[in-house]
Formats: sequence, C-alpha cells, structure tokens
Amino acid sequence: MAHLLRWLAVVIVAVCTMRAGVNSLERTDPTPAMVPTDSLVSASDSGCAECPIVQLPMLYAGIKREGRPSESHPSDGRYEAHLPLVYAQVESRYMVAIPLLLKGGTAPLIVGEPPAPVTSSASPEPETVGEPEMVADVFIRAEGDKLMLQGKPFYFLGVNSSQLLQPYFPDCEIEPQIKYLAETKGVNVVRIWFFPGHDMERLERVLDLGKKYGIYYIVTLQNYHYYKTQGWFAHRYITEDLPHVRETVTRFRDRPEILMWELMNEPSCGPENGSQECTDYMYKWAKAVSTEIKTLDPNHLISVGTTLGGWTMHEQENYERMHALETVDVVSIHRRVGKTSKAEMRVAEKLNKPVFVGEAYYMAYNDDCWPINGEVLGERARYIAKDLEWSFAHGMDGYLLWEHTSGEIVTTGGDSQWICDAYVYMENDPTYQVFQEYLHKFLSGQVVDSQKVGHDDD
Repeated sequence: MAHLLRWLAVVIVAVCTMRAGVNSLERTDPTPAMVPTDSLVSASDSGCAECPIVQLPMLYAGIKREGRPSESHPSDGRYEAHLPLVYAQVESRYMVAIPLLLKGGTAPLIVGEPPAPVTSSASPEPETVGEPEMVADVFIRAEGDKLMLQGKPFYFLGVNSSQLLQPYFPDCEIEPQIKYLAETKGVNVVRIWFFPGHDMERLERVLDLGKKYGIYYIVTLQNYHYYKTQGWFAHRYITEDLPHVRETVTRFRDRPEILMWELMNEPSCGPENGSQECTDYMYKWAKAVSTEIKTLDPNHLISVGTTLGGWTMHEQENYERMHALETVDVVSIHRRVGKTSKAEMRVAEKLNKPVFVGEAYYMAYNDDCWPINGEVLGERARYIAKDLEWSFAHGMDGYLLWEHTSGEIVTTGGDSQWICDAYVYMENDPTYQVFQEYLHKFLSGQVVDSQKVGHDDD
C-alpha cells in the first residue's frame, strides 16, 4: 500500500508540474484595473460547460426606432433602447477598441480566460484539389510601390462591411447593400470579415455579387480582439487559424473578385504592452501564415491587417519587419481621417510596396445613432476630400471608410435591429459623392502620387 501511495504521489507531482508549465505560456490575469460593470453582459449562460466565462462590453448599442435618422432631421425620430443580440456582438468591431485607435477612449479588455492552449505542434494538411498556378492577368498585382491591373495602375476607394458575412445578417440584405455601393460609382472595394466558422456558401454568393456589380473584396481571415494573447501567436494559431486559412484560400484562390487576403483584423500585443517576446511571436505567425497562403495561392495579394506602427520600439520595429516579408505585398494602416501616419507611410516608401488605409474613421453620430448636428455629415465629407488629396498625392493606393451600414434590418432571428455606431456611413451620405468624383479622377489618370512623405512631425 505504501509503495502504491508513493507512486501516486509521483504522478500527482508530475501532472502539477506539467500544468504549471502550460499555464506559464499565457497571461493568467488579463483583467483590466477598471471594468465598468454597467456596460458588460455575461456570456456565462451559453450552455457550454467547458467554455470560459466572457464578459462583452456593450459599446455597440442596438437601437430599435421608428424612422431613419437623417441630416435634416437629426432628433425627431421616436425610438426605444433595445439590447442587441449577444451573438451578433461577438465579432463587432467596437466590442474592444485598441487604445492606439483613440476611438472613444480606452475600452475594457475582455474578462475571462482564453481557451486552453494547443499542445500539438503538428499542422493539419489542407485538402487541396490540384496545384495552384499563375494564371492570366486578371488578378491585381503589386509592382514596386504600385498596384497594377492589366498593365495599368489600380487605385481603390471603398468601405468596410463587417456585418455582411455575420450569421445574424439576413441574406436578403446582402445584394441590396452591394448593389447600392456599386451604384454610388465611388466604391470599387469592400473589406469583409470571414472568420473561422463563417459560412463558405455565403462568401461564395458575396463574391458572385462582386462579379455582377464590379466590386473587389479584401477578405480578412481572423480577428485579433477578445482573447488573442502571446500564446495564440506562439502556437494556438496552428489549430485555430491555419485550418480555416487553408480551406478558405484553397476554395477561393481562383476568384479575381478578391483583391487581397488579410491575415487578421488589427493584430496586436496589447495585453503584453508591445513586448519584444510577443512581437517576435507575432512576426513568426505572420511569416508562417503568409507563406502558407502564398504556397496555396500565388495569384492574390496579402496584407497583415495592422493599424499603426505602435507605441513601443518593439512594435515599431515589428511593423516594418512584418511588412518586409517577401510574402506580404501591401502595407496596411488604420487611422482617423486626416492623420497622415507618415511613419507608417515611410515604411512603405522604404520597402517600395503599395500602401492603403484599411479603416479611416471620423465620428459623426451620437449614442442614439443620430448625426451629432445638422452639419456634421457635410463637414466630414469635406474633411475626407482633403484627406484623399494629400494621401494619394503622397503614395496611397487605397482608402476604405469605417464603415457602411444598412441601418435598420430584420435579423435572421426575426428581430428588428439598428446596426450603427458613431463612425458609420449610411445611404446618401455626402461622402459617397466625394468618392464618386475622386474615383473618376483615378479612371481618367488625374491622380499622380509623386510626392515623398517627408520627415516633419506626423
């Protein structure tokens, strides 16, 4: 009996040691110093006994109202506050704001532990049909610091539509949105989010609509927000990212409606304060996944999906070295309208690669989703016009607004929801007229991006 107890003690010690080693890979307490409890909703009643308890900040308030907000009637609609569907919030852009973006101040981090770490380093093999090959010149390519299509420079203007592929967004609303954007004659690219678990058939239909209406897409394959930490970039992506990337890229690699693949929406080392160790893992992740995509699909461009260079020296160095990868074709920036982001644009100049603004944001709406005042939409449009002039004169290749929304929809669950936040663009926004005029300049060859960014203060 004593012999048996001694062996049992050895086993217990070994197991505890192994658990301690695994847990040390992650931050064990990502809870921020202050979390406003009145702005959180718990997902602990999801019915999954193994799932972590996650609290989601309700920063993206759904509004049920009678009447559509407008510039001329900014405050006369009747409405009632209405909590949005929790599952519709899970991948909302403003659930967690990176402090770098300065959108509404510092937002709380997610409370709760991330999923258990991956213990296997094996990388599942993709199911492929045939080998990829370079095909005719129907894809947009990078030649030096220019985007090219069939021997001519390609510039783009457009919007984000993060809700388009979400499960709650109704199928019947997809084509009207794409059709409207195309008919503005100022939008030729839409950035969409296609994350693990999303519907492949829906993405197929969206690409078909792009072919029908002349719209290209930037397809973003992952989202940073909610639980990704250093451990995710170190090893979890092997099972949580690569299978999705392989399946998606292999299936859609022949679609010229895709302008580029984007590795992730706003990757960051926020919880680790931009540490050297975390940025090293992020670099290795970007290299591994972009190499995987290029191997499967040599025809499409790749961007990382970054915001800005970052606050720390390690983040700034990593911003450049990720974009210096041979498998990354285009430099990505997210910034507020009018912020020139010269440091990031100088990275593009140094690397001789195209550069685009993946999200340009400008606050125009209040919490009830009415314009802040009767002049703000026109003021925003004029400010964006100035930003376009400077940006494209200094080497910008594309510029996307955050973000277009249909406003009120009836979700797949049958609920009436108002999709809105402080930065959205709805139908008939005057900015679309600005885009139409500027896209005409592109097509008529009036845009000359010959000026250097310069080294004065950003």
